[in-house]
Amino acid sequence: PLTQVNTPGFRIELATEKYFGSVFGAFTGCQGHLGAFLRAGTAVLFLDECFEVAPQLQALLLTALSSGVI
Repeated sequence: PLTQVNTPGFRIELATEKYFGSVFGAFTGCQGHLGAFLRAGTAVLFLDECFEVAPQLQALLLTALSSGVI
């Protein structure tokens, strides 16, 4: 299975939710959902054009990938 995320298409706030997920009630209207990392599980997570995202998000992605902790 493949989980693909179009990285440059999101603002940093929305991108962190898309990658890492959210819990019910985290913000107004949030129903909670699994992020791309958890949806992929042990399958492939394709990070499309991640070099074009904000440096803050690049740091979050690098930390998650190197530590293996989401």
